[in-house]
Amino acid sequence: MFRLSKTDANGATVLTLEGQLVGEYTTFIEESCNAALSNDRRVALQLMNVSTIDEAGRSLLRKLARQGIEIRASGIYTSYVVKSINAMNEDAAISRVGNGHDRPNRIGNHG
Repeated sequence: MFRLSKTDANGATVLTLEGQLVGEYTTFIEESCNAALSNDRRVALQLMNVSTIDEAGRSLLRKLARQGIEIRASGIYTSYVVKSINAMNEDAAISRVGNGHDRPNRIGNHG
């Protein structure tokens, strides 16, 4: 089971998730986050009293973080999961910048 509540304050939308973040609930949570994003406001997903996060839940958190949703957590377990997801996203961003795709291809000597 889970509960998702929404608060709008200070130009941001905060969705608070309590309970479980598991496969059968991820579609509804993703749709709720996307609806909040469509309002051109900052969006945060606060994980509070979340007892279980399965692989589908972790995958959703990674996807939401890549979309620019701030993922927050309270509690040791959820804080650890969120910290590892944020670190993975930062590593991915660094590798994209450092892999040469941000520089134009130059072939031969022009000049």
